[in-house]
Amino acid sequence: MHSTYFVALLTTLQCPLQCSHCLYDCSPHVTERMTIGQLKRYVDQIAAAGIRIINLSGGEPFLLGRDLDEIVDYATKKGLGVHLITAAHWATSKGAALDRLRRLADRGLKFLIVSCDDYHQEFVPLQSVKNAIEAAVELGICFHINVVFTSQSKITKKFLEDELGELLEGNRHYIPAKEWHAIMRGLAEQKGAPTLVQLVSKLTPVEQRNLGRLRTYEIHPEPACDRSGRCALGEDEVVPDFQVGHKTLNECNAFQFVLVRPDGSVKGCLGHIHAQTEPELHLGNLETEDLNTILDRAAGNPIMKCLEWGGPGVIAEYLMEMEPSLELKERYRLSCDLCSDLFTNPSIRPLFFKHAAGLYERLKGGHKEPRHQFIVEGINQSAPEPAIQY
Repeated sequence: MHSTYFVALLTTLQCPLQCSHCLYDCSPHVTERMTIGQLKRYVDQIAAAGIRIINLSGGEPFLLGRDLDEIVDYATKKGLGVHLITAAHWATSKGAALDRLRRLADRGLKFLIVSCDDYHQEFVPLQSVKNAIEAAVELGICFHINVVFTSQSKITKKFLEDELGELLEGNRHYIPAKEWHAIMRGLAEQKGAPTLVQLVSKLTPVEQRNLGRLRTYEIHPEPACDRSGRCALGEDEVVPDFQVGHKTLNECNAFQFVLVRPDGSVKGCLGHIHAQTEPELHLGNLETEDLNTILDRAAGNPIMKCLEWGGPGVIAEYLMEMEPSLELKERYRLSCDLCSDLFTNPSIRPLFFKHAAGLYERLKGGHKEPRHQFIVEGINQSAPEPAIQY
């Protein structure tokens, strides 16, 4: 039985931007996209697989025009939470942003993800991003901003916090996502609810109403890393890096989050550049099989089991114990950087694959449930927000 709970649909590879760090090599010149028929078929399969959240991604999904409105409406009526990622080039004014987002909010959109950093803002004015965020707040849409940075970046998490400070100060019902999760963990412990679904069922009408007034936001910084598709560093640029064993190298949502490309191919990872060609991370194709079949088969793959139950960091630690002569780099920028070594380094890959079954048994022995589950003992940050209606 699979445990995937989030599917990203790469709706189009076309984008008005041509960022140097783009994971999927999107540009204005690439026209590959999903048709509305494809999108509906895939949404049907996602809903049938018991998955609760989809992310409409790209490229730039706003280039889908009315098809975007239609698929948001269709997915919402199927009971899915819809996340939408954009660079906000379309938000040329506050009025334009409100008009465009209102059509989507009326059809059920609750969560907007905006890419904003030095790479994206080479093509999109910062004011367009602010227009989109201000419109989202006015419409009650939760938002998340992804910021890829280096030591030389102008646009950083702190920069964006300052830019949006007045907006957030005037809208106190918008709280950081970590605060939301802390509230939910506290309520789970009080009410003895080990899962999100059980917790929601135990909330009183007053608690549901009070929680329903809240909206979440996050400004998420990510260091540039060429091996995750996040560009090579310039001569004077540096980013944080971490020793094996640091918790940052264990941050991974492989198999919990899967990606569907415009041709229907299903990938077991969203952020690893090698996932586009790695056979073990190619799970199947929705044009020839249904999603349930694909995910249930992948759930039996020892490599996918390892990634599901542990991140690259802990996998590497256990692998070094099994193979004392194994040589890894001393430091890595991201979990994706380390994961790339596990899959592509010719001296490491064979050992990872050789020990995959044993690694899985050891990883599973250290956890009660896969990492994404909402467990009272050691509830983690990667649990999705509950489906409370507001």
